[in-house]
Amino acid sequence: MYECLFRELGVSLPLDDFQMGVLRVLNVAPTQLHPNGWAYMQAFRVLCKYHYIEPSVGLFLHYFCTRPSNKHMKWLSLIRHADRPLMRPYTSSFKGFKGGFVKVMIDPVVGRNYFFDAEQKPLFPLYWTRQARKYDEYPLEMLTEAEVSASRILNGLPRGIPARFLVLLPKSPRPRFELEGMFRICSFLCSC
Repeated sequence: MYECLFRELGVSLPLDDFQMGVLRVLNVAPTQLHPNGWAYMQAFRVLCKYHYIEPSVGLFLHYFCTRPSNKHMKWLSLIRHADRPLMRPYTSSFKGFKGGFVKVMIDPVVGRNYFFDAEQKPLFPLYWTRQARKYDEYPLEMLTEAEVSASRILNGLPRGIPARFLVLLPKSPRPRFELEGMFRICSFLCSC
């Protein structure tokens, strides 16, 4: 996995059900998802946590679309949905991430259940795939009742919250105070 996922974005192993679910639905290995996509995932988890929302794949894909990088390199990028721009990107261009790599080894005794199900099938793609799924739209009609309710809460938040701010928020000694302050700033900027 890319070192920046751990160092900059706060990703930790084992991956949680939300992260594995996104990888599984998009049909990409962890290294196949561009770091800005991981930043969106991490920021979304934080935003949900502070609003007592269970993050889900459907709810996440309601706010983000996928874009393959190009025909030769099949990284999958996530971008904000044009009609629902929940947050700003972590960075406009994530550079140098390909150079720092961490090899993840699975302990055959205690680690397999974090990566494989009872039938020994991977819980998410472990290697790059050729069929990354493209999502342009994950409409409201596809969401569960709980996800629709959660989307109402998220839709009521100010737009333009920086993903970088959300990713770093758990390290703050006063995260709720800082989050409320950021909401006030974003609300003010949106009203100008």
